[in-house]
Amino acid sequence: MFKKEFKTIDEQIQILKKRGLTINDIESASRYLLTNNYYNIINGYSKPFLEEKEKYINGASFDEVSRLYFFDKEIKQTLFNAILDAEHHLKSLFAHRFAEIHKGDPEAYLNVSAYNDDYSQDIAWTITNFARIIRSNRRYDNNSIKYYIDNYGAVPIWVTVDYLNFGDLLTLIKISPISLQNKIAEDLISFIKRRL
Repeated sequence: MFKKEFKTIDEQIQILKKRGLTINDIESASRYLLTNNYYNIINGYSKPFLEEKEKYINGASFDEVSRLYFFDKEIKQTLFNAILDAEHHLKSLFAHRFAEIHKGDPEAYLNVSAYNDDYSQDIAWTITNFARIIRSNRRYDNNSIKYYIDNYGAVPIWVTVDYLNFGDLLTLIKISPISLQNKIAEDLISFIKRRL
């Protein structure tokens, strides 16, 4: 049987005040709790301000708890954006270097011989995944896969690579020949040096 009862925003504020949390602007705190979820903020971010389980240290304020929540959110967003940038650069580098090696075959990524045969199971999965991506997207208008099939008869790696998730991309790099991995690593080193 579920014992936790629903609490209104006013009741949540009263609980926090009773536990010793200073709330200078009740109206602002109420709006904040309504739009940011009491459980996430108070249970997730007020721990550094607790003296014991349900008692805040003297002088701890709702503003400090909400700023900690905001700071954590900003760090997560910054890291997420950096990861997206890194993924984009890695996809671009891979696609360019792979196409450079396989100039005459725009769909070489669908051939087993394009990969390091030490990873036969991963190669089979990757090729199947690429085929599924092409098959499922070729029937929809207004996407790059259909456009390339309709206009060029093939879908090159620089188009399909954007349909991969980060894990698929890492597998693709892992199963590639060492020479291709080395080219990508060299490109990444020069990119990192330019950013520093």
